[in-house]
Amino acid sequence: MQVYSHSFFAMNTRFVLVIPELEKSKGDELSHGIESVVNELENCFSRFIVESELSRINTVAFNYKIGVSERMTSILNACSYYHELTNGLFDPALSPLYDFTNKGVSLHKDIEKSRANCGWSQVRWNPIEKTIQFANKNAKLDFGGLGKGMALKEVVNHLKLNQVDNAFLSFGESSIAGMGKHPFGKGWPIGFQEVDGASFCTPEFMLTDEFISVSGLHSVNGFDKYTKEGHIYHPGKNKMIETNKKVMVKCQCPVEAEVLSTAGYLASELELAQLKERFLKAEWCIVNE
Repeated sequence: MQVYSHSFFAMNTRFVLVIPELEKSKGDELSHGIESVVNELENCFSRFIVESELSRINTVAFNYKIGVSERMTSILNACSYYHELTNGLFDPALSPLYDFTNKGVSLHKDIEKSRANCGWSQVRWNPIEKTIQFANKNAKLDFGGLGKGMALKEVVNHLKLNQVDNAFLSFGESSIAGMGKHPFGKGWPIGFQEVDGASFCTPEFMLTDEFISVSGLHSVNGFDKYTKEGHIYHPGKNKMIETNKKVMVKCQCPVEAEVLSTAGYLASELELAQLKERFLKAEWCIVNE
C-alpha cells in the first residue's frame, strides 16, 4: 500500500504528516499548502517572531487599546474561556515568569514582583470590540501549545477541503490528530510506550477525527545523557512544576486538548476531579513516572 509522509520544522518542533493511499505528487501539493497554513499561524501567534501580530500586541498593548485580526480574536476568546473554566490553571499571560526562569533568576522577591505584574488578570480583552489592552507594562502573552492546537485544527480543515479523509498529524509527538481511519483498523492507536527507559504499554486511545495533547517534563540533552526539567509554571504556587508524570488528554477539539493537558498536569487531585466533571467528553491518561 502506498503511504505518503512529509515533515518540516515549525513552532519550535517537527510537524509530521502521514496520509495512506496518496500519490506523492498530490501529497507534495498538499504539503506545500499545509506548510503555508502553519507558517501563517506561526507568524500570527509566535512571540519570538518580531513581525508577528502577537509581538505587536506584547509591544504596544500597554500604551493603548488595539484591534486584532480574526485569528487572534479566535485564540483570545479561547484563552478567556478556558482560563475561567480551569480556575486559572491555564494562564497564557505568564511569559515574564518563563523568561525569568530561562535566565536563571531564582530570587523569590524578583519572581514575586513579576508575578504581581503579569497573568490573565492584567489582560483587558474585549470580544465585542475585538480589542486588547494590558493593565501593566510588564504583561505579555505567550500561547505556547495553544498555537499548535490552532494549527492542527486549520490543517485538518485544509485536508478535508482537499478530499483527504484519513491522515495522521503530529507536532513533536505532543500534539496529535487522527483523521478518519487507520489503514488496518477503525482508528489511529496512540499510547505511551516507554518512560525513563522502562518499556510498557498504557491503554491505547483510538483517534477517529479526534485530537490528543501530552504534557509533562521536557527532555534536555545534557553532556552524557538526557535529563528532564520543568517547563510549565503554576500560577497559584508561583513556581515551575517538576512533577515527573505525563498527562495525555483526548478531545474532539485540539485547542481544548492543549488546555486540559496543561491544566491537568498542574492540577491537584481535587482540581483534576473538577476538570473531569466540567469536560465530560475528554478522556484522560496519566502516567506517574
